[in-house]
Amino acid sequence: MVRTILVGLLLVSLLVVPATTVAKESPTATPTTETTPGPADDERPGEAEVFGDPAVYIESWSYSDGVFRIVFNSSAYRPSLTLTAPVEHSQKGANRGAVISRELLRGSTVVEIASPTGEVSITTSTSIRSGVYTKLDADEGGALVAGPWDGTDVRDAGIGGSLGVALAVVLGALSVVSGDSNEGERIA
Repeated sequence: MVRTILVGLLLVSLLVVPATTVAKESPTATPTTETTPGPADDERPGEAEVFGDPAVYIESWSYSDGVFRIVFNSSAYRPSLTLTAPVEHSQKGANRGAVISRELLRGSTVVEIASPTGEVSITTSTSIRSGVYTKLDADEGGALVAGPWDGTDVRDAGIGGSLGVALAVVLGALSVVSGDSNEGERIA
């Protein structure tokens, strides 16, 4: 009798997760909208904005073999686009870096800069007047699993962890009840 109840609980718990997934995907579920901060939707198809300068954005960028290749797109002329990359770290806190300054015309402009550290800071004449700069970080090392995380990820991780623990407890109980357990019996 106990075995039947435990098997029934196991089956019910295994069916709950797929049922909740189907309920989330069903057309009767409440739709949620996700917004990404940054440029207005469909106005600028780039990867990132250059902070402090609404006329300039980064279309794409890549980092390989210690060199950044950045494609900028500008809707206005900028007399100065400056990229700064740390090249060498000293032990006294002062760093040596490379600086490249380019004229930024309307349309796309490709700029390459060597950066062994995988970092580059970007300013334009307008962003300097605004008092801000943009930093790209290649972060080659990275974690095995990287964020950004939101509340639904935390909820899903909690549900998955609790279901894993529940499954382990049920399987342990089933092995004890069925006599397949290798653990000794507890005496008093």
